[in-house]
Amino acid sequence: MAMSNRRRFLVNAGLLTGAAALPTTTATTTATAAGATARAAPPGDAPTSPSGQPLVDASGRVDWSAVRAQFRLAPDRVHLNAFLLSPHPAPVRAEIDRLRRLMDADPSWVQRAYWGDPSVKEWVRLRASLAGYLGGRPEEIAPVPNTTIGLALVYQGLRVRPGQELFVTEHDHFAHQNAVRLAAARGDAEVRVGRLYDDPATVSVDEVAERLRAAITPRTRAVGVTWVQSSTGVKLPVPVLAEVVARANAGRAEADRCLLVVDGVHGLGAEDADVAALGADIFVSGTHKWLFGPRGTGLVWARPDAWAQLRPVTPSFLRRDPVEPTTADDLVPGGFLAFEHVFAVPAAVDFHRRIGRDRVAARTRELSARLRRGLADTPGVVLHTPLSERLSSGLTCFEVPGLDHHEVADRLAERRIRITNAQYRVPYPRLGTGITNRSEDVDRVLAEIRRLVRS
Repeated sequence: MAMSNRRRFLVNAGLLTGAAALPTTTATTTATAAGATARAAPPGDAPTSPSGQPLVDASGRVDWSAVRAQFRLAPDRVHLNAFLLSPHPAPVRAEIDRLRRLMDADPSWVQRAYWGDPSVKEWVRLRASLAGYLGGRPEEIAPVPNTTIGLALVYQGLRVRPGQELFVTEHDHFAHQNAVRLAAARGDAEVRVGRLYDDPATVSVDEVAERLRAAITPRTRAVGVTWVQSSTGVKLPVPVLAEVVARANAGRAEADRCLLVVDGVHGLGAEDADVAALGADIFVSGTHKWLFGPRGTGLVWARPDAWAQLRPVTPSFLRRDPVEPTTADDLVPGGFLAFEHVFAVPAAVDFHRRIGRDRVAARTRELSARLRRGLADTPGVVLHTPLSERLSSGLTCFEVPGLDHHEVADRLAERRIRITNAQYRVPYPRLGTGITNRSEDVDRVLAEIRRLVRS
């Protein structure tokens, strides 16, 4: 029996709540040291499994079954949708509970933490943790509730002159496209939507670079792209695109400079990369997807000179009387927050760091490659995500001719396999493989998809 509309909604959608904020701090972290810290920690200091054994042994081998046991995912189902609104691993759950008990016992602790009581280090710890994972500096980061709000704050705040334009691609999430359109509607800027490739399955680095090069004009004030596209699973070569933008900026005045804005939500936590070294001017992401952070938390990272190109569009509790130039603190929406979630973000970062960012990314690549090869070898299935690891990550989009995306999701759900749909102009069934999955999960979904093809 097919799913009800409500059950289908719960399978294919999620609700994002909460917010986050950080005060100014003088702490700094260099990209080199931060990247090394984020990639790995001594195996003996790793989180432990329920049996008390470390998740990573002395030789660097990860016990992926023990990692999976850190999550409360129903064991009788295959979860290929955990990235949508991520389940909390045990260390994150424990930290949320600890903070909740602390605030329930003494609500005034929140006030001291929010406005920087030196005896309360939660803000400093949060900011330093994110900076260490991104490879940047703490003062370059503004926390936001999610990717959508982060993009809105960036585009609404961007200093744009009449006659300038904002470029976004048709491959981007509608929230990214609408953030651009809403911002342009407030002034005289124009919006241009373009394509970086024709067929996601055969996309090449040269193709997207040449398309972007041709799309940028002297009037282009911002280029919006998505690192790992939820519409197709294509992973864009951001460093290559950054070089294209840099060449277009040669000789431009600061007010005419084209900024590269990256939606990175499906790359953060799945890729082993220092975000601050990708070449983007501004990077926006939720932390409650592949990083498995607390729900309702996210961030905007920007270069110092890029922060100066933005104006604050909401009141901030961090700078009562903001002055030029704009800083990350100015962009943080004010108000009280779900502090037990905000302050628990470092637990998610530490969970990844203790396993090893490189090991997490390698595991994601391994399972995704296994899945894509299996789909590509299945007659009757159309694979839309590139086979190349350089141009793909943890998301895989495919198609079963004769079945729409809802039917595929519904039939797999009847077999206790949970997937999502990419709700775009051309919607595809979408699979996400990561550290909560096993090789057996991949093989099982491939077997069930082959049954769909034969039925």
